[in-house]
Amino acid sequence: MSRPLSGESVFRALAHPTRREIVLALRQGESAAAKILPNHLASKPALSNHLRALQNAGVIGFRRKGTSLIYHINRKALKPVEEFLSTFNAG
Repeated sequence: MSRPLSGESVFRALAHPTRREIVLALRQGESAAAKILPNHLASKPALSNHLRALQNAGVIGFRRKGTSLIYHINRKALKPVEEFLSTFNAG
């Protein structure tokens, strides 16, 4: 089910440092969850919660490959963040 992207939900999802680490890890391209597990995050359930929060905000998506989920960034969802930050570049 698709929902309209909300800038507020994107900012809320990216407010957590671990979620920002996940997005930074996915910046290189799609990846399975096990490969994007930040070093300091001890449990897979914690990673699943962070991935779910990012998915619910529309920041990331996934596709199935066999039994694995392969995650990717939804760059369209990051547009509100880019627009907000670009206001600081205006001179």
